[in-house]
Amino acid sequence: MKKFLLTLLTILMLISLSGCKETKDDEILTNKKVEEIFSRVFDAGSYDSLDYKYAQEYFANTYDKWGKGGCTAVAKVNDAGDTIVGRNMDLTICNKAAYVFRTKVEGCYETINLAYTFRDISPDYEDVLNEGISPEFQKVLPFLADDVLNSEGLYVEVNMRNGETWPTGETKFGCSGTNNGKGERVYLFSLSRYIGEHCANIEEALKYIETLDIYSMYGNETSADNYCFMMADATGRYGLLEVACNNLYWHEGQQGQANFYITEELAKIQELKAGVGRYEYVINGVKDVQTEDEMFNLMNDVTYYQTYFPDICKFDNRSEFVATLKYWTYDYLMNDVNKDDIEVVVGVMGEFLNSMTRDEMRDADFFWESVFTEVINCNNKTLHVRFYEDDTKQLTLSFN
Repeated sequence: MKKFLLTLLTILMLISLSGCKETKDDEILTNKKVEEIFSRVFDAGSYDSLDYKYAQEYFANTYDKWGKGGCTAVAKVNDAGDTIVGRNMDLTICNKAAYVFRTKVEGCYETINLAYTFRDISPDYEDVLNEGISPEFQKVLPFLADDVLNSEGLYVEVNMRNGETWPTGETKFGCSGTNNGKGERVYLFSLSRYIGEHCANIEEALKYIETLDIYSMYGNETSADNYCFMMADATGRYGLLEVACNNLYWHEGQQGQANFYITEELAKIQELKAGVGRYEYVINGVKDVQTEDEMFNLMNDVTYYQTYFPDICKFDNRSEFVATLKYWTYDYLMNDVNKDDIEVVVGVMGEFLNSMTRDEMRDADFFWESVFTEVINCNNKTLHVRFYEDDTKQLTLSFN
């Protein structure tokens, strides 16, 4: 065990949009002064046109490696009849910035958007602070939105899935296309952008995505970029859209998601089950949620920082480590026989991380946290967001 712990610590320390008007070059946002909302968060302004063609050409020819995430989402209709959603955006903290921006494109629904990315194209926080957003990144940013709320009350969020491969190296869940090349070719991560701008509600969204040819991109030999989407609208509908293996899978009334597949045929071939503890906690907890504040409290219980500290973690955190520590299998972690050994290792990790400052963690680029926690009210068309786990300030965004 001592040798194992030393190896673990050594490893840790070594890890150091088609119907809308398109943009012409002179229509791109030109502001070099980007308003800083909170620490490491920027207001990227408002777009009155988007270059769908540029974005799709970029994604078709570029693969910027994503790390894995630990996001959680849950939805319900409360007793007042409002559809409310809670969501955490959990990723490796690093020196990238988070963004808030809006779109108001002719012929499309208005949107409020949140984005956080550590893709290679994304500038570091200090670069944005000192130099603003480059024209290239301005063009791509709208298509990197993790969360989109539109003026009709339709909300879409992106959630990662672990990209596994067969022994041959072929990805298990990758998607080369969902519509046999017949529809507009849309990169999977950008799907929320298309849905938010073109659809008023889930009914329209489900019809719309059937017309698209949706694809994911392949990274290294061990992963493809796999994403699924929680959707909710002002009519009281919500559910989960899973895109994999060249198919669309819609789960009407599915209340939440973490980082594993719900679809039975996908779950059968999935070995990793990251997020089971978080998922079960919010699904059980949302039964008692009525207000937006109560939804915030529920989502705060599954902020990722707690994972590393068993004494404060309110959910069974073992399944989280199938993503952070690749040599631990899900079956090993979830076997109670191994629980004591696992808690020892997690405790050592917690002590190690607790000794580091936030900036040191960002420089190391391996510690996960909830980059933002948000609550959406689809009927009031408001999005409330708190950025980073150590910032209690709240930003409320609406269409008023």
